[in-house]
Amino acid sequence: MYYSINMDFLTFFQVTCNGILTGMIYGQMALALSVIYGVTRIINFAHGDMIVGAMLFLCMVSNTYIDNLYINFALILVISVMAVFALQKAVFNHLRSKKDGVQFITMAAVSIILLNALLLIFGTDTVTLSTPITLQSLSVFSIPLNYGKLIGATTALITTISLFIFFNKTYIGKAIKAVSINPKGAFLIGLNQQKILSLTSIIAGILIAVSALCLSFVIDVSVQSAPDITLLCFIIVIMGGLGSVPGTLLAGLLIGISESYVGYYISPLYKSLSGFMMLMIWLLLRAQGLQRKSA
Repeated sequence: MYYSINMDFLTFFQVTCNGILTGMIYGQMALALSVIYGVTRIINFAHGDMIVGAMLFLCMVSNTYIDNLYINFALILVISVMAVFALQKAVFNHLRSKKDGVQFITMAAVSIILLNALLLIFGTDTVTLSTPITLQSLSVFSIPLNYGKLIGATTALITTISLFIFFNKTYIGKAIKAVSINPKGAFLIGLNQQKILSLTSIIAGILIAVSALCLSFVIDVSVQSAPDITLLCFIIVIMGGLGSVPGTLLAGLLIGISESYVGYYISPLYKSLSGFMMLMIWLLLRAQGLQRKSA
């Protein structure tokens, strides 16, 4: 009897730890969507497509050409920053003054174009990042935890904390917040909004690259997973509060833990459903999200 209770507790602890680690990665994954919306007030429907594109490129290069994860991450970092910067110049700048309906349709079209471009380049195959990190495990209190997931969660947490400090302690971060909260007021005090938008795009590109790296340690990737990632990020950002860094991280943790519990104790088929159920309940109880203020 005692052995059975002890094993049940260890299983529960392992499921909880896996949920926390996954949730940290989820929270960081949604940050780029939150940051872009906070400044431009445009919902980037191509967010999941850009993350999946970076993941597929990382897996292809790592598995086929260059057996150095640091070099490969540097490559996707540069490509992600250039891609978001190009999207800002070509699309975001023109949509800022348009109505919500025009923004919605345009960004949906951008997402469809990117999705089909990824299909042409990478096909429909599911790809796994083949590195020693993803195959190793670490024992914590006699509970095995995937080393890759642990590294990914730690990287995601450090990135989130760094972003929070950047927004609240640096002049540039405060300038970005000022444009986000009051664009007209920021213009009147002399802030260059185009430069702020460009800086925001660079930050979003960095966040997308980090998300691609962390998520590659956790899941297999295919082009078809892009819409699911976009929807998951929407749920996290809405629950956390649009533009809130701490709220986004907390919402990611809640989603990660709930998916872990539902996937183990009920069925893996209902993992995604748990996120939508949490969103419905959250909108009824606290529609403004976990945080009121933009961050």
